[in-house]
Amino acid sequence: MKLRNIILATVAVAVSSTAFAADNNGMISKGGTYVGLAGGWGKVESDTTFVDSFEGDSGTGSSTSGGFSGRVYFGYLSPLSGNLLVGPELGYSYYANNNYHLNDTTEHINASIKQSGYGIDLLLNVTYAITNALNVAVKPGFQYSFEKLTSDNSFWWGGNNNNSMQDSKILPEINLETNWQAFANQPFFLGASYQYVFGSDGRDQMVRALNGFVTPSSRQMIALNLEYLF
Repeated sequence: MKLRNIILATVAVAVSSTAFAADNNGMISKGGTYVGLAGGWGKVESDTTFVDSFEGDSGTGSSTSGGFSGRVYFGYLSPLSGNLLVGPELGYSYYANNNYHLNDTTEHINASIKQSGYGIDLLLNVTYAITNALNVAVKPGFQYSFEKLTSDNSFWWGGNNNNSMQDSKILPEINLETNWQAFANQPFFLGASYQYVFGSDGRDQMVRALNGFVTPSSRQMIALNLEYLF
């Protein structure tokens, strides 16, 4: 599933590139400092296995996952050779909350649980300028990922009557992106991006919480981007 998503995103970037391959006397190939804002659909991998375990004669479980997510970032690109540019990028990613409702009359459990996640991204931006106005980028790197489970009812996690558990971890990350200078001689760029962070299997998150710990789950985001090049 992870590999398929990355391949599909690569194809989408290529299609977008051919659609907008026009030279608008742009500025991408010159490099420089840039800031960006991305918004779209994203999610932290959810624990549907645990929710499903509540289904039966004495219990019910339901969940919702995915929704509006976003990212803000800035970086610097330096020409390397030909149309190739490289540079560091620092960003902050926010993901839509996952929400669960669990009810088990036998175990006397009636809880609504929120799973939230965000992260700080440190990436190497490798950009290829197809024209002066259009580029594609691959951004490998790492995310310092944070994840938290919060219950509106005290829940028996780790043998203690706690209502929240959280953890953080450095995880590998990949971003695929394309940007197009929409207006000639103006440093504003429109684009699309796909992000994937390789974390733990989210389907076992609440089982881990019952055992006293959580670890940041995999997360992803598909977004539209707006960038400004100084």
